[in-house]
Amino acid sequence: MNKYDLVRRLRKECGATEEEMEKLVKAMIDTFTEALAEGDRVFRPGLGRFSPVPRAERIGRNPKTGGSCTIPARTTVKFTAAKRLKDALNS
Repeated sequence: MNKYDLVRRLRKECGATEEEMEKLVKAMIDTFTEALAEGDRVFRPGLGRFSPVPRAERIGRNPKTGGSCTIPARTTVKFTAAKRLKDALNS
């Protein structure tokens, strides 16, 4: 499902216009992004938790040349599914 499919499903479910749902989805994504960038966790009941996780600098291998290279430290996002989501997938 892409963003357009999500907007269409929400519009159908909520009875709102496509433009309103587009704004809602964009605002939600922007808000999640800002919170994660500030180091906050984002929890959505029924869906799961998004958490920023720091990764240390490490040595990697270039598969093309076989040589080693340094992979810089960075922050990534970890997703932990909620019980309701897990149950829905496994029922």
